[in-house]
Amino acid sequence: MPKTKNKKRKAKQTKPLKLSAARTVAAEDLRVGDGVTVAYVTLQVLASEDPPPGETHNRVLKADYIPHDAGDPLRIVGVCLPFVLAENAYKRHVTLDVRRQHLVKLDSAYTRRALKKLGRKKR
Repeated sequence: MPKTKNKKRKAKQTKPLKLSAARTVAAEDLRVGDGVTVAYVTLQVLASEDPPPGETHNRVLKADYIPHDAGDPLRIVGVCLPFVLAENAYKRHVTLDVRRQHLVKLDSAYTRRALKKLGRKKR
């Protein structure tokens, strides 16, 4: 029977994880090349009831919700406030309205890595 040597394996050295957080950003601070994501969307609808006596206009109801694609990284391609043209990981372009879609800025290293990993595989 061959002898086996019991070698202790060294634990793999791992680099400490660098944490970053998404930051809220004002619309006027958005620049081409920035990485952003939609944090939440504000929906505005007219109240279906008749206005109360003395008021001539209907009330506007506001509700915030988190869309299914919140957190998907986007790279800004163009800015013409209040609109922002952005590109997703699949090279598809989307138009964002910053009056309704509240954006947060992503760390540049995270944006690069996320867009690369989420993009389509080359065939």
